[in-house]
Amino acid sequence: MSTTPVTSARRQDLLARVLASAVAMDARYSKDADYSALFRLPYLPFGSVRLEGQSLKSYPLLYWGDPVCARFATFGLIPSADEFRKSRQWPDSMSLAQLDDRSVNYFNHSVPPNDWFDRYDDRVNKDKALNILCHSYQSDTVHLDLTPRAMIAVGKVNEKWSLRKRFLEMAISDLRWFVSALALSAPSKETPDFI
Repeated sequence: MSTTPVTSARRQDLLARVLASAVAMDARYSKDADYSALFRLPYLPFGSVRLEGQSLKSYPLLYWGDPVCARFATFGLIPSADEFRKSRQWPDSMSLAQLDDRSVNYFNHSVPPNDWFDRYDDRVNKDKALNILCHSYQSDTVHLDLTPRAMIAVGKVNEKWSLRKRFLEMAISDLRWFVSALALSAPSKETPDFI
């Protein structure tokens, strides 16, 4: 997938809006124990990262691959907290341009993709759903999550009503970013197919 300065600017503009929203939500719930519990990620020992100098619970991972160039998409609920384990080599601080570059090139980065993606695209055996359909995250497919913020496993969220309530509030608020990431592909000649 190729990118241009214009498409890069469009993605970074969207990331800037996601950042502002996440910072506002983190501030609004700064003293809320249930909200904080959603983001108790074992791989973020300091409890936060910095994006454009703003402190966040985790990086907003809005897209995995380039939504502007993708012809196909897969969907998930939330980014895995496992994404931030030390071997994944995420820095403690990034700019929007660095986050955009890491996200767009996620499947072609020096750090291999999270094992979770092997369910759909096996780069070795070529026997998974995307491979069978002659598509790949490395070439023409993007992955999007309904909320871009990594948090504790959804199974843990369901153990306590107040956690579920906070998660649903956040997911409803974040749903606009999922739709906006989908809309990034709108100007292309062909609307992406969704798998």
